[in-house]
Amino acid sequence: MIKLIRRFSILSLFFVALFLLSPILLAKDATKTQKAWTWMIYLDADNDLDPNGVKDLAEMTRVGSNDWLNIVVLMDRRELPAYLYYVEKGNARVIGSPGELDMADKKTLVNFFKDTVASFPAERYALVVWDHGSGWELRGSSGSRGIATDESSHHQMTTYDFCQALKEISGHLGHKLDVLLMDACLMQMIEVAYGLRNSCAYIVGSEQGEPADGFPYDDIFAALRPEQTTPEVCRQCVELYAASYASGSQGVNICTQSAIDTSQLDPLREALDSFCNASINGLFSQIFKEEREKVQRFNYRGHIDLRHLVQLLRARITDPAFSVAAAKLDEALGKAIIANATTGEQHKNAMGLAVYFPKDPRDFLGEYQWLAFAQDSLWDEMCKDYYKKITVPALVELAIAGDPKPLVEFVKELPLVPVEWRDDFRKVVLNQLNFRLFCEEPNKFNQILYLMPILKGFSKNPTK
Repeated sequence: MIKLIRRFSILSLFFVALFLLSPILLAKDATKTQKAWTWMIYLDADNDLDPNGVKDLAEMTRVGSNDWLNIVVLMDRRELPAYLYYVEKGNARVIGSPGELDMADKKTLVNFFKDTVASFPAERYALVVWDHGSGWELRGSSGSRGIATDESSHHQMTTYDFCQALKEISGHLGHKLDVLLMDACLMQMIEVAYGLRNSCAYIVGSEQGEPADGFPYDDIFAALRPEQTTPEVCRQCVELYAASYASGSQGVNICTQSAIDTSQLDPLREALDSFCNASINGLFSQIFKEEREKVQRFNYRGHIDLRHLVQLLRARITDPAFSVAAAKLDEALGKAIIANATTGEQHKNAMGLAVYFPKDPRDFLGEYQWLAFAQDSLWDEMCKDYYKKITVPALVELAIAGDPKPLVEFVKELPLVPVEWRDDFRKVVLNQLNFRLFCEEPNKFNQILYLMPILKGFSKNPTK
């Protein structure tokens, strides 16, 4: 093989690489007839969800494509190569066999989309990304990652790469993708949706972990009609998903599902910033702490329902400035969330959009600061302010009382939080220690001896 390759000219090598990297559709199966819809399912079953991927592909064949609908599936399986299918009623017809693919590579997703659009043009396009998901985080550990776990390559698509892929897809179309559906756990977060707001018109997904059976594809395609508007399609998908797990086609299980209008996310971010400012300027940290304990939470620690939190706080805080800001944020959330459905009592307060708000500042991952949402909004600044107000005083109180261990442990774990937070926490701790020791309780001055390791630990470049 090496000898054969050496005989190719540089130009020949270029064309071989081009063939291997981009086209995955067979030309004879392409059609230039524009239909009303083309649905693309990016089915990454190269992991423990492999049996569920096979089941979902079978569901699609119960309805199949028709004269106004194309259903195209790129499926990579565990320990098996990837295949491209054109889904017909009763049959998933193979139209491409690209071999083993890294489904966590954004290029694979982008190429699949571009090739499908070229071969199966339509008035509107829906993209389903099928796999494990974890919101903005890396599944099973820390990091700014979120979807598409490829076991063969040992990769997972980062939130940044996912957003970049959709940006390239919308650029190829010349407008936003009509609808993105995430058949994956925990992906309906404001951090994810905000990063996709300029690339997708509507986003359908789940705040909570999804049942392994995922979307009821047969129900969705059977109910789809060419004359429906895109918002109507999204609302219908949400309703059918919940119905399928309420003694429907998928049995009985706990689930959440919602649809987001991304055109409302910039106004939502503005309303959120006003809410954050009102929170920072007030003294509501104890109420925040109490209501955070009651708020709707999801599988990953730190994932909570944003609208439920706002409504809980509105009921407790009467400060005029805060009340106005909270009411406007609640209204903005209502405009952005165009559909929401749940099953089971456990997630009855899931209202359609999750946000990252860990209980403890040491759980607030430093990678969060690199998200577009964190850079553009005041949410992380509000979280930092809350932690300073609620966490530090309690730890200082224990240290003054003769138990500095919790504060020492807090300092040791600070490197996990965003870098710019650390100096702020240092200043707050030192100021409170100074005030307590020199102004309120000078008789406990000797306690400073117990706190010396803490002060050393707060240096920007601590030594071992």
